[in-house]
Amino acid sequence: MSSDNKYKTIKIGRKNIRLYHRKNNLHNGDRKLRSKIVPRGELLGLGNFLRKRGYEVVFTTGVYDMIHIGHVRYLELARSLGDVLVVGLNTDKSVKRLKGPSRPILTEMQRAEMLSFLGSVDYITLFSESTGAETIKKLKPNAYLCVEDSWEGEIETKKEVVAMSGHAGRVYYAPRQAPTVSTTKIVSKLSKQISQELLEEIQKAMAQRHQE
Repeated sequence: MSSDNKYKTIKIGRKNIRLYHRKNNLHNGDRKLRSKIVPRGELLGLGNFLRKRGYEVVFTTGVYDMIHIGHVRYLELARSLGDVLVVGLNTDKSVKRLKGPSRPILTEMQRAEMLSFLGSVDYITLFSESTGAETIKKLKPNAYLCVEDSWEGEIETKKEVVAMSGHAGRVYYAPRQAPTVSTTKIVSKLSKQISQELLEEIQKAMAQRHQE
């Protein structure tokens, strides 16, 4: 038994039960994240290492703020296109440019740690640009997946697609995996609920004051 674990014995009925307290359980996420996150400077080496061993590398990008069912389905789909899935995660600064000053809800490291617990995700790399094109140029994945209609004009003009053409990689696009679910809608619904509850509390307090 690790010295980091403490236990005490309690009696329930006729049985003695040991209750264990794990001191280090809060650090498990950090360890999982460190094993999956890849700095940009190491992407070229990672891509070469995997391809030399016959692995098909898949790349996709996203904000992944408050992960929901659509995210999970999409990442499972991406993983099915090859052997190893590398997820490009927008940094906080990048998200603010794309989504506005109120986003992200969670920091880039919190979002990365949540992704690290998904079995479909093998590696995570952060990028600060508005697109994942520069990351693609370094990683040189065999395949790239994007969400349908996530570009303006023709898909051939999408920056990531242009980057994939530089090494003859395959490009896939798919519809949103949960069309009625999005982080924006979740946040909006929560805001409305909180506003309504706050309004009801104010009205209740005013009614009580008038009765006094």
